[in-house]
Amino acid sequence: MKLLCLHSLALAVAVGTVSAGAMAANQGTVGPGSSQGDFEVSLNKQDNIVINNLDDMVLAGFIEDGSGDYLGAQNVCVGRAGTGDYRITASNSSGNFEMSAGGAVTTKIGYQVYFEDDLKGVASIGDGEELLNGVQYPDNFTTVLTDAECVPGTTNSTIWVRADGTDIGNADPGVYNDTVTVTVAVN
Repeated sequence: MKLLCLHSLALAVAVGTVSAGAMAANQGTVGPGSSQGDFEVSLNKQDNIVINNLDDMVLAGFIEDGSGDYLGAQNVCVGRAGTGDYRITASNSSGNFEMSAGGAVTTKIGYQVYFEDDLKGVASIGDGEELLNGVQYPDNFTTVLTDAECVPGTTNSTIWVRADGTDIGNADPGVYNDTVTVTVAVN
Protein backbone atom coordinates (compact mmCIF):
# COMPACT_ATOMS: atom_id res chain seq x y z
CA MET A 1 0.00 0.00 0.00
CA LYS A 2 2.88 2.39 0.81
CA LEU A 3 4.38 1.81 -2.64
CA LEU A 4 1.04 2.51 -4.32
CA CYS A 5 0.62 5.76 -2.34
CA LEU A 6 4.14 6.95 -3.23
CA HIS A 7 3.54 6.09 -6.88
CA SER A 8 0.24 7.99 -6.86
CA LEU A 9 1.89 11.01 -5.17
CA ALA A 10 4.70 11.04 -7.76
CA LEU A 11 2.13 10.83 -10.58
CA ALA A 12 0.09 13.66 -9.06
CA VAL A 13 3.20 15.87 -8.75
CA ALA A 14 4.22 15.09 -12.35
CA VAL A 15 0.74 15.83 -13.66
CA GLY A 16 0.61 19.06 -11.65
CA THR A 17 3.96 20.14 -13.08
CA VAL A 18 2.93 19.39 -16.65
CA SER A 19 -0.45 21.07 -16.43
CA ALA A 20 0.96 24.18 -14.71
CA GLY A 21 2.12 25.44 -18.14
CA ALA A 22 -1.45 25.65 -19.49
CA MET A 23 -2.36 28.70 -17.42
CA ALA A 24 -5.03 29.92 -19.86
CA ALA A 25 -7.00 26.66 -19.91
CA ASN A 26 -10.60 26.80 -18.75
CA GLN A 27 -12.01 23.57 -17.38
CA GLY A 28 -15.46 22.39 -18.31
CA THR A 29 -18.26 22.40 -15.79
CA VAL A 30 -20.63 19.55 -15.16
CA GLY A 31 -23.80 20.13 -17.16
CA PRO A 32 -26.73 18.22 -18.55
CA GLY A 33 -25.77 16.61 -21.84
CA SER A 34 -22.52 18.54 -22.54
CA SER A 35 -19.50 20.27 -21.02
CA GLN A 36 -17.15 22.76 -22.63
CA GLY A 37 -13.58 23.82 -21.83
CA ASP A 38 -10.73 25.42 -23.75
CA PHE A 39 -6.94 25.55 -23.81
CA GLU A 40 -4.24 27.59 -25.55
CA VAL A 41 -1.92 26.12 -28.16
CA SER A 42 1.45 27.84 -28.64
CA LEU A 43 4.74 27.29 -30.42
CA ASN A 44 8.03 29.17 -30.10
CA LYS A 45 9.48 29.42 -33.65
CA GLN A 46 13.18 30.23 -33.49
CA ASP A 47 14.68 32.79 -35.86
CA ASN A 48 17.25 30.58 -37.61
CA ILE A 49 20.38 32.13 -39.09
CA VAL A 50 23.25 30.54 -41.02
CA ILE A 51 26.63 31.43 -42.51
CA ASN A 52 28.00 28.97 -45.02
CA ASN A 53 30.10 28.46 -48.13
CA LEU A 54 33.21 29.22 -46.05
CA ASP A 55 36.45 27.83 -47.46
CA ASP A 56 40.02 27.69 -46.19
CA MET A 57 41.89 30.73 -47.48
CA VAL A 58 45.44 30.84 -48.83
CA LEU A 59 46.99 34.31 -48.87
CA ALA A 60 48.97 33.87 -52.04
CA GLY A 61 49.38 37.32 -53.52
CA PHE A 62 50.37 40.72 -52.29
CA ILE A 63 48.40 43.89 -52.75
CA GLU A 64 49.60 46.31 -55.42
CA ASP A 65 49.64 49.27 -53.02
CA GLY A 66 53.30 49.07 -51.97
CA SER A 67 52.47 47.82 -48.45
CA GLY A 68 53.69 44.27 -49.02
CA ASP A 69 50.48 43.04 -47.39
CA TYR A 70 48.98 39.79 -48.61
CA LEU A 71 45.25 39.51 -49.21
CA GLY A 72 42.69 36.75 -49.57
CA ALA A 73 38.96 36.97 -50.15
CA GLN A 74 35.99 34.65 -50.33
CA ASN A 75 32.30 35.03 -50.96
CA VAL A 76 29.99 33.45 -48.36
CA CYS A 77 26.28 33.28 -47.70
CA VAL A 78 24.39 34.64 -44.68
CA GLY A 79 20.73 33.67 -44.50
CA ARG A 80 18.01 34.11 -41.93
CA ALA A 81 14.58 32.54 -41.44
CA GLY A 82 13.07 35.80 -40.20
CA THR A 83 13.44 39.31 -41.45
CA GLY A 84 15.63 42.04 -40.08
CA ASP A 85 19.22 42.70 -39.24
CA TYR A 86 22.05 40.55 -37.95
CA ARG A 87 25.41 41.12 -36.29
CA ILE A 88 28.75 39.44 -36.93
CA THR A 89 31.78 38.52 -34.83
CA ALA A 90 35.13 37.06 -35.92
CA SER A 91 37.47 35.47 -33.40
CA ASN A 92 40.24 32.95 -32.89
CA SER A 93 41.51 30.95 -29.94
CA SER A 94 44.45 33.24 -29.06
CA GLY A 95 42.51 36.50 -28.93
CA ASN A 96 44.90 38.07 -31.46
CA PHE A 97 44.60 37.73 -35.20
CA GLU A 98 48.05 36.21 -35.69
CA MET A 99 49.22 33.24 -37.72
CA SER A 100 51.95 31.02 -36.34
CA ALA A 101 54.03 28.27 -37.92
CA GLY A 102 54.45 26.17 -34.79
CA GLY A 103 57.44 24.04 -33.94
CA ALA A 104 60.70 25.94 -33.52
CA VAL A 105 59.41 28.98 -35.44
CA THR A 106 58.45 31.64 -32.91
CA THR A 107 57.59 34.57 -35.18
CA LYS A 108 53.96 35.41 -35.87
CA ILE A 109 52.24 37.18 -38.75
CA GLY A 110 49.42 39.53 -37.85
CA TYR A 111 46.32 39.89 -40.00
CA GLN A 112 42.98 41.70 -40.14
CA VAL A 113 39.54 40.33 -41.02
CA TYR A 114 37.00 42.37 -43.01
CA PHE A 115 33.35 41.75 -43.89
CA GLU A 116 30.87 43.25 -46.33
CA ASP A 117 27.24 42.14 -46.65
CA ASP A 118 27.43 42.43 -50.40
CA LEU A 119 29.52 40.66 -53.02
CA LYS A 120 32.77 42.56 -53.47
CA GLY A 121 36.02 41.72 -55.16
CA VAL A 122 39.50 41.76 -53.65
CA ALA A 123 40.06 45.26 -55.01
CA SER A 124 37.14 46.57 -52.92
CA ILE A 125 38.68 45.86 -49.51
CA GLY A 126 38.21 49.51 -48.56
CA ASP A 127 34.44 48.94 -48.73
CA GLY A 128 34.54 46.22 -46.06
CA GLU A 129 34.19 46.64 -42.31
CA GLU A 130 37.11 45.55 -40.14
CA LEU A 131 36.12 42.97 -37.54
CA LEU A 132 38.06 43.19 -34.29
CA ASN A 133 38.91 39.89 -32.63
CA GLY A 134 36.06 38.66 -30.46
CA VAL A 135 34.14 41.95 -30.69
CA GLN A 136 30.67 41.97 -32.21
CA TYR A 137 30.64 44.52 -35.02
CA PRO A 138 28.54 47.45 -33.73
CA ASP A 139 26.47 48.07 -36.86
CA ASN A 140 23.77 45.86 -38.26
CA PHE A 141 23.90 44.02 -41.55
CA THR A 142 20.78 43.06 -43.48
CA THR A 143 20.15 39.64 -45.03
CA VAL A 144 18.43 39.31 -48.37
CA LEU A 145 18.32 35.51 -48.44
CA THR A 146 16.56 33.05 -46.16
CA ASP A 147 18.46 30.34 -44.32
CA ALA A 148 16.98 27.78 -46.74
CA GLU A 149 18.30 29.77 -49.75
CA CYS A 150 21.93 29.71 -48.49
CA VAL A 151 22.82 26.51 -50.29
CA PRO A 152 26.25 25.51 -51.65
CA GLY A 153 27.33 27.93 -54.35
CA THR A 154 24.99 30.74 -53.26
CA THR A 155 26.75 33.83 -51.92
CA ASN A 156 25.70 37.29 -50.76
CA SER A 157 28.63 38.54 -48.65
CA THR A 158 32.42 38.81 -48.76
CA ILE A 159 35.10 38.11 -46.14
CA TRP A 160 38.67 39.38 -46.62
CA VAL A 161 41.84 38.62 -44.72
CA ARG A 162 44.79 40.98 -45.00
CA ALA A 163 48.18 39.87 -43.62
CA ASP A 164 50.65 42.52 -42.51
CA GLY A 165 53.53 42.98 -44.98
CA THR A 166 56.01 44.06 -42.29
CA ASP A 167 55.28 40.92 -40.26
CA ILE A 168 55.68 38.82 -43.40
CA GLY A 169 59.03 40.46 -44.19
CA ASN A 170 60.32 39.84 -40.64
CA ALA A 171 58.99 36.28 -40.30
CA ASP A 172 61.08 33.13 -40.29
CA PRO A 173 60.38 30.66 -43.12
CA GLY A 174 57.44 28.35 -42.44
CA VAL A 175 53.81 27.62 -43.17
CA TYR A 176 51.77 30.03 -41.05
CA ASN A 177 48.14 29.43 -40.23
CA ASP A 178 45.33 30.23 -37.83
CA THR A 179 41.63 29.40 -37.55
CA VAL A 180 39.03 32.16 -37.66
CA THR A 181 35.57 31.51 -36.22
CA VAL A 182 32.81 33.65 -37.73
CA THR A 183 29.58 33.99 -35.76
CA VAL A 184 26.40 35.60 -37.07
CA ALA A 185 23.55 36.35 -34.67
CA VAL A 186 20.06 37.73 -35.10
CA ASN A 187 19.65 41.26 -33.84
